[in-house]
Amino acid sequence: MAFRLALFSRSSARAVCNDFPDHRLLTEALQREEARAIQCLSARTAAGIAAIGRNFGLKAEDIEELQCDCIVLFIQKLRSGAYTYRGHDPASYVIEVAKLRARHYARQVNRRRAEMLEADLDPADPDRFDESLENAGMLRTLLQLADENCRALITLKYLEGRRDKEVIALGITPYATEKSLKSQRAKCMKKLAEAFAARRNQKI
Repeated sequence: MAFRLALFSRSSARAVCNDFPDHRLLTEALQREEARAIQCLSARTAAGIAAIGRNFGLKAEDIEELQCDCIVLFIQKLRSGAYTYRGHDPASYVIEVAKLRARHYARQVNRRRAEMLEADLDPADPDRFDESLENAGMLRTLLQLADENCRALITLKYLEGRRDKEVIALGITPYATEKSLKSQRAKCMKKLAEAFAARRNQKI
C-alpha cells in the first residue's frame, strides 16, 4: 500500500507538515492517503511512540514496526468511516493507539526472542532449554558459565537483538561471514544447553 511505503521516506518529513497548518487539513489529506500527509503524521508521532516503546523495552526496529502499524490502523479507520474528525490532532490519536498496543508488542517480541533462542538448539536434545529461559535473568546467569567469545555472540543476538548481517558489517566479532558466525554460535548454544542441564541436575 502507498501509505506503508511513505512511512520510510522521512528525509524531509517534518518540512511537509507545513503543508497542513491545521488538524482538519491533515486529517482530510490522510483520508485521501496522500504520501506527504502520512510523512507528516509519521514525523509528528515518532518521538512519542519511541518513548512509549522504550518504556516497554522495545528496540528501534520494533518501535518502527509499532509506529507503522498504528498509522496503518488509523488510515484504515479513516477509509472505513470508523473515525470521525472532531477537531483533534491525528497524531494524538495514533500515539494513544500505540500506548494500547505497546504491551502486546513487547509480549510478541519476547516470545520471538525465546523462539529464536530455542531454534538454535537441537529439538531432539532432551536437555534443551525449557520455558524458564524466557526469563532474561536466567540467561544472563547461565552466560557467566560461558567463555568470553560465546558470551559475546549470545549476548549480541539474544539480549541486544543484533542481526547477524549487522554484526558482520560492524566487525564486532572475529567472524567474516554469517555462516561462520552462526556455526560458532550454534556450538556456543550447545555448551550453554549443557551448562543448563548440569545446573538443573544439581537441583534434582
